Amino acid sequence: MNTMKNSSVSAYGTPMAIGLLMKEVFGMRLDSIFYNGIINMFDACMDRTFGADIKKIETICNFEHMGSFILKYNYLPNNYKIEIENEIRTYDIIIYDTEQASNSLYRISKFKNQLDRECIEDSILLLKNVLEKNDFNMYFHKNGKLYRKNAEGIKRVKDIKELFNG
Repeated sequence: MNTMKNSSVSAYGTPMAIGLLMKEVFGMRLDSIFYNGIINMFDACMDRTFGADIKKIETICNFEHMGSFILKYNYLPNNYKIEIENEIRTYDIIIYDTEQASNSLYRISKFKNQLDRECIEDSILLLKNVLEKNDFNMYFHKNGKLYRKNAEGIKRVKDIKELFNG
């Protein structure tokens, strides 16, 4: 009987068993059917919102690892790379320029980032507004120092607290 107890405990250590446990306990769907549907929702929303201004370049899926996926797009008017990164049921949208300076949409403007249609549509509309205004900071590291880049130019970040305010 101890052997069965030990084997059931070790079974919960596997990603598949953890996913099944979360589905049973929390009512969360963490399978490829669910995540592929969400990816299709993001793609459709990006196409509908941006039209010819956006081009999808890559999809990376690792659903077995906490529902992880990354969607990569090129925003053609400013030549920005947009990455949507998901783990379990929350996502982030990151904007990169050609020199790899970046910022998170959530840092620029807070939004609900849960995997449901309303949150996805709202965040993609927010992304479009932010990209069209093009009035936000981007950050990059060089020689162990952090720099802020915007329309005014490039300045070294001397106080890390600035990152908490966008």
